[in-house]
Amino acid sequence: MIKKLILLTNIIVVCGLLTGCDYTETDVANDPKYNSEMGKEYRTKDDFVLYYDKDNKQRIELSRAGDQSIPPKNKMSDKFPFKYFNSTIVGILPAGSVFKVTKAILRDVPHSFSYIYYMAVVKETSSPKFLNWEIDPMWLTDNTIIPPKFDEKYVEEIHPQNP
Repeated sequence: MIKKLILLTNIIVVCGLLTGCDYTETDVANDPKYNSEMGKEYRTKDDFVLYYDKDNKQRIELSRAGDQSIPPKNKMSDKFPFKYFNSTIVGILPAGSVFKVTKAILRDVPHSFSYIYYMAVVKETSSPKFLNWEIDPMWLTDNTIIPPKFDEKYVEEIHPQNP
């Protein structure tokens, strides 16, 4: 009986470990809590790093140099792309670039936490190779509030002008 109980416990633990990292993502752009951000445009106040994580090469993230898994500016290569630990740095989005928020995604991680992040498209930049790139600017938002808000230290909202 004890051996069966130990075996059952081990199976439960292994199953929990194997499924604990799975997550689901749901587009919540039409949810009234988040749709106010859709279509808003923001201008960057500084240069930001474009990179992807080894676990998700399809999602290009935008972050500050020296944050997360991003090297400080003085440790960056001048040739892109280059690897830095678990990230691949693909370039620098120059200050003054404009991106438009296009999606709000709920990432639900079982037995852990869930959060919202936005996806955006680069609309203006002095570095034309990044025009129309889809980016994840999550690291420029405050995700502790719902809906997440962009930090005014890093970006300014561009208000549409009335004709």
